[in-house]
Amino acid sequence: MLPSDFKYSDNFTSLTPVQIQAAIDAVETVYYGALLCWADLPEPIRTNKRVMLENLLVGWYLANFYPGNARGIVSNGGMPLSSKNIGGTAVSFSALSAQEGLESLNTNTFGVQALAMMQSAPERFTIYG
Repeated sequence: MLPSDFKYSDNFTSLTPVQIQAAIDAVETVYYGALLCWADLPEPIRTNKRVMLENLLVGWYLANFYPGNARGIVSNGGMPLSSKNIGGTAVSFSALSAQEGLESLNTNTFGVQALAMMQSAPERFTIYG
């Protein structure tokens, strides 16, 4: 994926293509296996799911590393909270249950959607055909 292909670039208008490419490179390295899921699905569904997952993961990465540059998304700056009360205002975040290593995806809406996609991939359940 190239920075110009990033579907959520409108949420990160102040970031440079270099910053977006760095996020793409990180996601493609760390989540390589997840980006190969849905192998048994027909085209174009397989490719659409993979592209959607990669875009969500890049959005998640950028929202965590550049929370001040994220616009129009729900994010907690990468810090998971279970509850907080400040001056009478209460904040709490519910997290999807996730296997070890994927809990960090619960930090913003992009990650939560990506986690849901990964958890529902047929490969996760070894369901084929």
